[in-house]
Amino acid sequence: MTNRSASWGLFFVALSALLFGSIGVTTRGIFAVAPTNALSITLWRALIALPAIFILSILVLRRELFAIRATDLRLMILAGLMMAMYQVTFVIAVRLVNVTIATIIGLLESLTGALLAALLFNEHLDALGLLGAVLLLAAMVIVFRTNRQVVEAMIE
Repeated sequence: MTNRSASWGLFFVALSALLFGSIGVTTRGIFAVAPTNALSITLWRALIALPAIFILSILVLRRELFAIRATDLRLMILAGLMMAMYQVTFVIAVRLVNVTIATIIGLLESLTGALLAALLFNEHLDALGLLGAVLLLAAMVIVFRTNRQVVEAMIE
């Protein structure tokens, strides 16, 4: 990997994090002004995103967009189903606890990704990565110790 592609990769990860950080706030805003539910919000977000992603994919990939092996398609379907489930469960969480708590607990996604990458792709965390993992776990302890609402909801 070149330094240039690594720089772009870091840029897109940071942009993704900024955009993901707005999901909880906008979702809470939708709940405040509309009588709706998690499935409807997730479905409408996906339906609105589909044409934009499809057009962008055609512009960037052209014919390569449709060059998919059957085994790859099965993995993409599984990933799509997992994405739908995480979106629905996150929207449910935002309705049940405040956005800050849902977002902080949602940071476990980063740790899960790092652990799966280590198991599946033999990737390793360096010292700073391990420190980040420890800090994420510490944040979870702080959230659960300082927010009785979360703990009581889990016990019920």
